[in-house]
Amino acid sequence: MDSKSMFTALRRKVRELDGGMPVYDMKTLERQLDETLSTERLIAVLSAAFGLPALADWRWQGRERTQARHEWRHEFRQFREEMRRAFR
Repeated sequence: MDSKSMFTALRRKVRELDGGMPVYDMKTLERQLDETLSTERLIAVLSAAFGLPALADWRWQGRERTQARHEWRHEFRQFREEMRRAFR
């Protein structure tokens, strides 16, 4: 049974039991969950959208720091060798 026919049957039954009881804004559980969780889903999507580029940038900066450290070590070794040769 689809939701539209189910809602119609429920309205009819409520009317039989208590004609003064208003029945409005009936939703399926799926629709209610979609509406309730839409904000959380939006936050999750936006967090991922902003988080992934930040993570990529953080990883890239880490590579640059590692490369700079290697270059510094290489320059320091060269300097140390030059000093050893100069003071022999």
